[in-house]
Amino acid sequence: MNSELKKRILTSVLLFSLLAGMYFYSFVMIISLIIIGVIIWIEFYAMILKIFPRKKLKHSFLRFLFKILSLSYLVLLIYVYLLLSLLILI
Repeated sequence: MNSELKKRILTSVLLFSLLAGMYFYSFVMIISLIIIGVIIWIEFYAMILKIFPRKKLKHSFLRFLFKILSLSYLVLLIYVYLLLSLLILI
């Protein structure tokens, strides 16, 4: 087998086990959502830096605005998802 295929199979097994852990254990879901939210925000911040360079004040303000909006959206999304999933468990 190709080493690329081995890596993909290992990754898919790990992700399926994480998904199963998230389904059966709420603390695994909470930790996973927080980690996934941080990774998404870091990636979105990198895209914002590529779109708006650091040269102009207007771009700095837009970068700040988009960072605040994206972070607020992610926090609200994770909070609502956790709240709904905990209400279902009760």
